Parts: sequence; C-alpha cells; structure tokens
Amino acid sequence: MQEVEGRITDVLAVYPLDLVYVEERFGSWMVQYGYCNYITEDKLLKYGSVNEKGLLQVKEKEYRALIFFFQPFVSERTLELTESFVHQGGKVLWMSMPPVLTLEGGKPEKWKNLFGIKETALACSGEKAFGGRISFADGLEMEDMEILSDLLPDQI
Repeated sequence: MQEVEGRITDVLAVYPLDLVYVEERFGSWMVQYGYCNYITEDKLLKYGSVNEKGLLQVKEKEYRALIFFFQPFVSERTLELTESFVHQGGKVLWMSMPPVLTLEGGKPEKWKNLFGIKETALACSGEKAFGGRISFADGLEMEDMEILSDLLPDQI
C-alpha cells in the first residue's frame, strides 16, 4: 500500500490458480515478488486490453510488462492478448514451464510461436537435486546457490 491506494507499478503478474494441478504441495510461494501488481487470468481476460499506446490496460491502470510466474494451462484468449501486447512493443516474461495444454484442451502452438520455441519437455521431466549447488559461469558475478527442496520449482 502507498498511502490509501495500492502500489503504483507498471508491471503486472498473472497469479496462477492452477498450482495444485501440477503439484499438490504447492502453497502461495509466488507472493515473494512484491514489486508488481497481481491479477488472475480470468480478471486479465475480463478487464485487460492493449490500448493505442501499446500498453496493457486493465481498467484505469496501464502496464508496460506482463509476467507469468507459473502457468501450466493457459487460455487461447490470453495468448492472443499477449501476442497483441508484444507486437505493439509490450514486454512479456514467461518464468514458468511451458504450458502443457491450453484451457480449451489444445496444444499451446500460439505460445510456442510467440516465444520462438520449437520443442518443449514436460515439467515432470526434471530431476530432483535437493542439497545440490548451482554454479554460474561466463563472468556472472553471482555466488553459488543451494537447491533448497525436491519440489517442482527446484527441479533441474
């Protein structure tokens, strides 16, 4: 909160409602990203559009970036809105596994085309690596990180 209003940011994140369909132990670990606004896919489709400035508009708010944290199932309409946003200069970060299916039951071909993906693997094809370490190369000045669990977000 900023004074009596919600935070003001131009980054919008789609909050996933399908967490337990993939892994029943998922909780609300997504709220760690506190510096953006959140919306569910249903509300994005109900209130969202791309305006004449090329920004994603949801009611009176405008966004220059859209983030998908975890979206194993995505609506064809969401992909169409996302595609329109990108073609007008918007930024989209897909920080999730590839969608398994669209909500309409089809293959996510629009998603593949949007991100230039030719081939995908199922999320369950990762390997558990609890206690392992991630090392960064190529001049990245980051410390090694420990893999903290065997849950799906920590699989490699």
